[in-house]
Amino acid sequence: MMLPTHAATGLLLGVAASQLLSFGDAAVFVAVVGAVVPDMDIVMSHKRTLHYPVLGSASAVLFWVLSPYAGILALSAGLHAVMDVFSNGKTMRPGTDPDPRAVYSHVSGSWIRPVHLCLTGSVRDLALCVSIAGFAAAVQPGTWILSASIAVSALLGRYALGFVQREDPEYDRLSEYLKNRLL
Repeated sequence: MMLPTHAATGLLLGVAASQLLSFGDAAVFVAVVGAVVPDMDIVMSHKRTLHYPVLGSASAVLFWVLSPYAGILALSAGLHAVMDVFSNGKTMRPGTDPDPRAVYSHVSGSWIRPVHLCLTGSVRDLALCVSIAGFAAAVQPGTWILSASIAVSALLGRYALGFVQREDPEYDRLSEYLKNRLL
């Protein structure tokens, strides 16, 4: 999945922590940061260096004891790595290059195979991002949260529909009317 989808998921996790645990906007910020930080390993060994699908999520409990915000950060980063398993693998050409490696599991010492449920940059990825961001904005309609939701959705929409659409099999199923509106 693309970075905006991860950011929207972090936004939703932060909104949940803010609403359920009364942590305020700081929890939202920490969750969004935790959701996007794992992709900073793109300059190293992408989806291996900062992606921890098992340890990231499990360590959230330990970090929560130290600080609830650290727990939110770890949970958000772990969720990012788990989401990448459902994408199209370790590829630099979203939606086009098949790759048998989704995320590296530091526990087993091997790569987890991708499930191919939501290809990076696909229309499904766009719909997931917009749905998550919209739900987060509906639950906590703070001004900056709504703005962040719109920005995340717009960024994903521009990328998904502007660059990857012709290579996405789901794009071909759209009506001509929608295709013309998306260009």
